[in-house]
Amino acid sequence: MNYEYVVTASLKICEKHPDFVAGVVCQSPNIVQNPGLVQLTPGVSLDCQNDGPLGQQYNSPEDVVISRGADIAVVGRGITQATDPVQAAQEYRAKLWAAYEKRVSSLQNA
Repeated sequence: MNYEYVVTASLKICEKHPDFVAGVVCQSPNIVQNPGLVQLTPGVSLDCQNDGPLGQQYNSPEDVVISRGADIAVVGRGITQATDPVQAAQEYRAKLWAAYEKRVSSLQNA
C-alpha cells in the first residue's frame, strides 16, 4: 500500500468525523495540519536510537516535541523496563516538559 495514500485516506477520515476522531498517531510534523487534532508520537527514548532485532527506532524527547511537533509523546519500554520506573517516568516528564517549554517560547518569540 502506498504511504501517501494511507496518510491522505486517514486524514480524510479525521476530517469526515471530527466529533469522533481526537488525534493522530504519527512521526511527522507535517501530517497533522488541523490544530484541533492531537498529535501522538511514539518511540521516545532517552538513551537509544534503536532496539536492534525488534526494529523500533527511537527519538529523543526534544526531537519528538520540537522537531516532530508532538502534543503527546508516547514512552513505553523506557519506563516499563527501567530499573526504577517511577524515577524514569519523572525523568521523561521533566525532559518532555522542558522541550515543550522551549517549543512554546520559540513560538512566542517569533
